[in-house]
Amino acid sequence: MTTHRPSIVTYVHRPERAPRRQAQAAAIVPPKSIVVARKPKPGRPRQRPEPEPDPEGEASVSAFFKRMMPDHPLLQG
Repeated sequence: MTTHRPSIVTYVHRPERAPRRQAQAAAIVPPKSIVVARKPKPGRPRQRPEPEPDPEGEASVSAFFKRMMPDHPLLQG
């Protein structure tokens, strides 16, 4: 007959974690120079400002189309 030695068992419990807090976003303040678009009044169409003419851009686009489609009737002239 064998004698049984009692075992010492130690239970360690993890401490409870504190509940996670929601991250609070910093207030986003837009610079004063940005214009915020507003909805037009009902029945009125939205008026968009016409872009300023860009002579260099127009010249490069027309040169591109003349290279790609040299015989196109709209490009003659």
